Amino acid sequence: MNEGDAVIKDPEKEPILHRPWDEPTSHYRQDPKDLRAKAKYLTGRRLSQPSIAYGFSTTVTANEEPYKTINELRKHVADWRQSGYLGSPARKLLTRWRDSVENREDELQPFFCQREAIETLMWLLRDSNEHKQYSIKSRLQAINDQWNDGLNRLAIKMATGAGKTRTMAMLIAALERIHTDGCKVVVIVPNLTVLERVDELKTLPWQTEIIGVPTTASKRAEVTIVNFQKFRLNDVGFEGLGGQPKKVERELLGANPLLEHPRKMIDRVIGVEGSDLPLYVLQDEGHHCRRMEEHARKGDLKRDEIDEHGQWYQALRYLHDYRHLKAIVDFSATPAYLDQPKDLKTPVFPWCITDFGTEDAIESGICKIPR
Repeated sequence: MNEGDAVIKDPEKEPILHRPWDEPTSHYRQDPKDLRAKAKYLTGRRLSQPSIAYGFSTTVTANEEPYKTINELRKHVADWRQSGYLGSPARKLLTRWRDSVENREDELQPFFCQREAIETLMWLLRDSNEHKQYSIKSRLQAINDQWNDGLNRLAIKMATGAGKTRTMAMLIAALERIHTDGCKVVVIVPNLTVLERVDELKTLPWQTEIIGVPTTASKRAEVTIVNFQKFRLNDVGFEGLGGQPKKVERELLGANPLLEHPRKMIDRVIGVEGSDLPLYVLQDEGHHCRRMEEHARKGDLKRDEIDEHGQWYQALRYLHDYRHLKAIVDFSATPAYLDQPKDLKTPVFPWCITDFGTEDAIESGICKIPR
């Protein structure tokens, strides 16, 4: 049966179509021209395309970015998975995760969306002279030149409840296999609540529930977890006064602020240890990281997430300038602009490389149906 062939299935009675550990082989499709009609059951995996989460479009198709690149990546990564992850230093670990799905007693068993996210990143980060990899990396570079000042930024779209923290732990474990002499990982979060939730990343990447077997890396990755507000340039003009002066104290003292050098700030926030190592930045709720001119709508952010001056994004610029930054990976259920830029046909970040949204999570039995 070909994709698009309709079978009688009721999404209300049978919302779950496959196990969360398996690649989707069918899906429900809502008619974008009639949202009141019942969704149809179709064979084949859902293409990455505009979804109900961002408003259906009759003009934007799966051939537009970032959907085009995501769909191409799925094919390339599936072929690479079939080959046994040829050419990757993380090959044994990737194979372990893939094969654990066949053994229901295996405690690893990562969800398919978690495996695919790591596989896609490993496919892009590996050394290869393949034209298909060069083509996609060149495309992503052009996108990042336009939207991220040339920073190598990649976005993983995973529905809420799909296990982003576990996926980050898997990525750290895989990065160790690539950089056996060590690497630095900085996890940036939007607030203290998320900071507490991801604190387990300091130990989780090395637990048997993630890797199954002890790491062969000669040196573990150095993991630092920090909220973006820490990347603030302190006023060094008042050193020795017992702390940073308040606004009224500054006015009384009558001095202009003398800000510390960005390199010193980076050393203070993430430490000087490992400064010569390859650096990877993982951003939980990465959709909050915007350039200064990309303001959020009023009410979009909690008080402790407000970033009027683009401090989070500026931190990425400093990390690029003063450390060996290899890649920035956004993890988000909603990697999209709140106000769609006029140069884009969709609000979704054009540097997205995977797409596992709410509809996919429901059909995989990972999250409940919103009521």
